[in-house]
Amino acid sequence: MGTHGDDTHDLGKLEATLNPHDLAETLSMTEIIRLQDTLSKALARRFEKRLALAFSDVAGSTAHFARHGDEAGRKLQQRHIDLIDRVLEDRDGRVVDIDGDGVFLGFSTLNNAARSMVELQRQISIDNESRPAEHRLVVRVGIHFGPALTDGTLVSGDSVNFCARVASAAGLSEIKLSVSAYQELTDVGLRLRCRKLKPLALMGIEPPVELMLLDWLDPAFRCPHRWQSRAQVSRQGPYPLRSPARARRRGRQ
Repeated sequence: MGTHGDDTHDLGKLEATLNPHDLAETLSMTEIIRLQDTLSKALARRFEKRLALAFSDVAGSTAHFARHGDEAGRKLQQRHIDLIDRVLEDRDGRVVDIDGDGVFLGFSTLNNAARSMVELQRQISIDNESRPAEHRLVVRVGIHFGPALTDGTLVSGDSVNFCARVASAAGLSEIKLSVSAYQELTDVGLRLRCRKLKPLALMGIEPPVELMLLDWLDPAFRCPHRWQSRAQVSRQGPYPLRSPARARRRGRQ
C-alpha cells in the first residue's frame, strides 16, 4: 500500500508526463500531426458555439477627449458602461470585454441581444435629455450571430471581428445587424422594423456585405414631455425625434 509521499511522487510524475512541452519533444512527426487533429476536434466540440454577439461603440469620443479633457472623456465612457449594465440587469446577456470606447457583449439568444441594444439606445436618449449637446452620448451598435470559441468567459474568433466591423459600419445612434443575425431574430415586431441595406464594404472583408438596419425608435416613445422639439434638435445636435433611417428619408423628400 503506497504512502502519502508515494502518491505525491506519482502525481508529480504524472504532471511531468502531461507537460505539453515535454510531451512534444517525445512524439514523432506522425504522432504530433495526429494529436493536432485530435486537439482541433476537441476544441471545436467542447468550446465552439454559435453565439449572439453585440458591439456598442461610443461615437466621437476622441474629439470629446481633445475638446473637453480627460475627465470629461472618461465620464462619457463610464456613462456608456453604466447604461449597458442597467440594460443587462433583466436580460440574459453579459459584458465580455471593454476596450476604451467599445463594449463587447454576449447573449444567450439573438432576441435578447436585439432587445437589449434597442433598450440601450432608448436609455441613452432619455439620459441625454438633461445634458448639453456637447456632452451627449452617441453610440454605434452592431449585432451578429455566428460561431465563436468560448470557455464561458473569453470569446474569440472571426465572428467577434465581424461583429466589430458591423458596429463600425453603423451611423450615429444606429443599430445594424448582419444577415445571419436577422435570420436568427424571431421577434416579429423587431423583424418588421428591419430593412435591408445596399452591400457595404467593411474594412478587411471582401466582397461587400449586406447588412440590416434596425429602426429602434418606437413611436410610443415620441411623447412631447419626453422628447425635444425639432427646433431644439436642429440647434443642439444629433438627438432624433424619429429613427436615423426615417430622418434620412424625410430629408430626401
